[in-house]
Amino acid sequence: MFGWGPADHNVQFLGSRIDWEGATVNATDYPDSLVFADGVCGTNDLWAEFDLSREWSALEVAIGLGDESQSGETVSFEIIGDDERLARSSAALGESETLVIDVEDVLRIRFSADGPSSCQDIQAVWGDPVLYR
Repeated sequence: MFGWGPADHNVQFLGSRIDWEGATVNATDYPDSLVFADGVCGTNDLWAEFDLSREWSALEVAIGLGDESQSGETVSFEIIGDDERLARSSAALGESETLVIDVEDVLRIRFSADGPSSCQDIQAVWGDPVLYR
């Protein structure tokens, strides 16, 4: 998925960004990551959607906070396919999880993250997402 431009996205908070770049989560490097930064807070849900065209069977992705994030904060990660929740998990600094999700027959997938009331120095990282046929 590296380099795919999102079909749609939401960047409401001034200074927020959604980018493909390298990131380190829990001391593990993910060179091809989708990173939501500087706006993952409160009701400021950041998201990006991608067209899957019903061509894939599974998605594997690591989630967590970038190691440069402020400590003591937790972010909720959610993956939605065609308006149905496929996965939801939370992570704090120093925590990571690898999700393997069934995306068979999914037209459009949404990566969403929301976090603490503080908007300071938080990176929600979707590490090296891979689609399987």
